[in-house]
Amino acid sequence: MANILGRFYQLDRRRRQTIIYSVVAGFGIILILGAFLAFRSTEPMRLHEDRKSGFSLLVPKTWEKKIDFHGAALSAYSPVENELDWFLENINVVVQDISSNPLSLDEYSELAIRQVEVVFKENVQVLKAKSARFAGRPGYMFNYIGKGPQGDVKIIHFWTLDGLTAYQFTYTAIVPDFDKYWPTAKKMMKSFKIL
Repeated sequence: MANILGRFYQLDRRRRQTIIYSVVAGFGIILILGAFLAFRSTEPMRLHEDRKSGFSLLVPKTWEKKIDFHGAALSAYSPVENELDWFLENINVVVQDISSNPLSLDEYSELAIRQVEVVFKENVQVLKAKSARFAGRPGYMFNYIGKGPQGDVKIIHFWTLDGLTAYQFTYTAIVPDFDKYWPTAKKMMKSFKIL
């Protein structure tokens, strides 16, 4: 190593600068390419529009959709990968009328987080909770791990208010598969529009 550094310092100033710039540019290209590949989703999508609930978003063509399922206006499930695939990664859109109990975004966020803590009790590990843009408006992002008997699930939850209506988008996956499907779920979340 010392020999390589010694030779490097023997080069004239211009050649040293050229080598340094080339190395930095190379690392920069690798980082940009890695980020691009990590966050892109090439899965073909189709528009899902729910006029009754007042939202639209893109959903992968290969994901199974369920309408008005267990309290969600929309649920969409990833395809089964193999016979050992016991958990289907999913997104859910919940639309709530809060006219009987009007809340500010901060009040709604506090209530939503408290509900998660009540459901999971000591089995919740909060990763991140912060203000975030959702559907082009001020919202909130809550990212956490719910520990369960069959395995831990990682959940990222976005919400916003439009007057007296709350819109929630949730992506859920088992912890080892969360990052694999996040680019697709993120594309769905970013495409979410209030009609």
